[in-house]
Amino acid sequence: MCVLFIFLNTNLHSQDNVAVKQLPDLGDLTRRMEFYVESEDSVSAYSFVFYKYGPTMLGMSIHCDLDSKESDKEAEVLPDDTTAVSKFQKAKRTKYKKNDYNTFLHEFSCCMKRASSEYELSELKQILFELTCFQDKSYEVAKNLIKNNDTGKPSCSEVEYAINNTSLTYDFDDILKQYNLKISKVICGDSPIIIFRRTDLTDLGKRNYDRELGLSVLVRIRLDKLSLP
Repeated sequence: MCVLFIFLNTNLHSQDNVAVKQLPDLGDLTRRMEFYVESEDSVSAYSFVFYKYGPTMLGMSIHCDLDSKESDKEAEVLPDDTTAVSKFQKAKRTKYKKNDYNTFLHEFSCCMKRASSEYELSELKQILFELTCFQDKSYEVAKNLIKNNDTGKPSCSEVEYAINNTSLTYDFDDILKQYNLKISKVICGDSPIIIFRRTDLTDLGKRNYDRELGLSVLVRIRLDKLSLP
């Protein structure tokens, strides 16, 4: 029984495929591609969009949407040159699967690996995401900020400190180190900081967010190369 459990556990994600779709340029953002994981019976709500900006810089943004992906609007699937790339399905998907944080980390790793065949990932300079993409982290940060800040209006530095005190930066670094990268700074000054309760959300917001408390902020992670030993 123990052997069977181990076998099943190690093959939990064995049927995952990484879909790769080209996106049109957006202003100064060029060579844009969207990556996401498809399983046998579902498609993840998480997407990883890579792009070039400036003369040589590479960036990536993480999105989590149950209803649509950017490539739903207009997309071209890359040639199916490896088994990791899913084949095009013309039927537009209208709903995606919300996965937990540990499954997200697995998908992050899969999509980084696939993206490494399209980009030089050691040149990745930044990662952008809305903190509510990761409900457990959004809840954890909000709870700690309310506990330590009586005004309920935390500063950027307080939010950055709270994020650094979760496992998120460690978890990201564990994946990034495979590409000679590490987190150098967490920045939260690009958007308003909003602590909210689920009861304040619209019906659509409640469908997308399950925890009773959360913090909404755009997070920008700056990356550096790992120092060689």
